[in-house]
Amino acid sequence: MTTPSLRHSLSIKLQLSCPHCWQNFPTDKLLTISESLDLPSDTKVPQSQLRFLPQRFNQACVALDPREVASEKMACPECHLPIPPSWLHLNNFFLSIAGAPASGKSYFLASMTWQLRKTMAQSFHTLFTDTDPHSNQRIVEYETTLFTGSDDPHKLVRIDKTEVSGNIYNNTILKGVPTQLSQPFTYTTKPMPNHPLLQRASKTQQVVCVYDNAGEHFLPGRDSIETPVTRHIAKSDALIFVFDPTQDVRFRSECKEPSSDPQMNSQSDAETETSGRN
Repeated sequence: MTTPSLRHSLSIKLQLSCPHCWQNFPTDKLLTISESLDLPSDTKVPQSQLRFLPQRFNQACVALDPREVASEKMACPECHLPIPPSWLHLNNFFLSIAGAPASGKSYFLASMTWQLRKTMAQSFHTLFTDTDPHSNQRIVEYETTLFTGSDDPHKLVRIDKTEVSGNIYNNTILKGVPTQLSQPFTYTTKPMPNHPLLQRASKTQQVVCVYDNAGEHFLPGRDSIETPVTRHIAKSDALIFVFDPTQDVRFRSECKEPSSDPQMNSQSDAETETSGRN
């Protein structure tokens, strides 16, 4: 199977690992997402365009759907969720963030990506960019809220708590069971012109895949066949554990006098402040 995304790549991996369901599969089993809106909806992803294994291509080697419409977007053969084009030829680095409810995981993730966009370029001559801006939209909104959304840099802001269900997760059908999967946030690292290893750019580029979960998902018994949303931890190359000592009433009590931080006030006030920090 050949598409423009593939033919311009220097090297295509023979095996892929889906960032949604973590299933390994041969690259030639990748499905294509139809561009025709009048075809039946996909069998696994509710209310979405048909996925198909391409058999015919146009002169530009772009797959043709059953209506002969050129279609370039690709999907996993197991869960039918979209696969970024760069996933086919760049190394992948999986990173999971874990922590208790309201420990600040989403705050940490947004702060980390915001800082990496600047630090990677300034200190390491490497671009750190969104692989798929649409999929990363939630984190971009978090970054805006925390760093550029207010004219007053000293104004307290908050971001919504990560829920245990809803449209922030991807719904599909695996082995006949309606399943909810975590949204992967993907970032591409690419050497800049002044990078010392620019000549080896094809080997130094990679896609960093990050996961953010509601803290409740890490509690005992919350992982299930229908919601295997924390199983990315088994796939991850690195795990970041977020620990927030201010959730302990004894810690807040000791810090009340020397600190004016609102999280050090009464327990109810602290819970109000931290409820949006997950």
